[in-house]
Amino acid sequence: MTIVAAVSVGAVEASRAAVRPSVELTGPDAESRAWVSALQASGRRRDEAVGRLHELLLSAARFEVNRRRATLPHLRGDDFDDLAMQSAGDALVAVLSKLDSYRGDSKFTTWSYKFALLEAAVKLRRRAWQGRELPLQPEAWSLFPTGRPSPEAGAEHSELFDELQKAISNELTPHQREVLVAIL
Repeated sequence: MTIVAAVSVGAVEASRAAVRPSVELTGPDAESRAWVSALQASGRRRDEAVGRLHELLLSAARFEVNRRRATLPHLRGDDFDDLAMQSAGDALVAVLSKLDSYRGDSKFTTWSYKFALLEAAVKLRRRAWQGRELPLQPEAWSLFPTGRPSPEAGAEHSELFDELQKAISNELTPHQREVLVAIL
């Protein structure tokens, strides 16, 4: 590499470094550290932290369930509350099992909130398909499209395309044909 090329490469790298913002991750904030510390503790302190976390996760799950409520009109109010409770419980187990992987890139409450949202969304999607049955009996196979046109439909399409080709060739001006071909 020549000296000019080496200087150019160095200048480009230096300009890229100057443009890139330097982001230092300082770790969890004080509130997040307090959450993690309380959840890793034992006894009454941990139990109280788990209870507060469950309440937070329950509110997140209820939010997601209410947001998606219109997509499940066949469910009753008790079903929605039950789904929110299950989601919050499952999210709590997931958060506690992944507590060691919390890096502090976001607030602890934000990090744990997403577990409840995900659990609620998954449970609602599963519930939407629960009780629905796909027809698998041989007589029901005729309901599924084959992907191939019937002989009659194939003949109709062939005649239609022949007529279109004649009309394009005989009825349109060269400019109109050019525009039509460009659009199609």
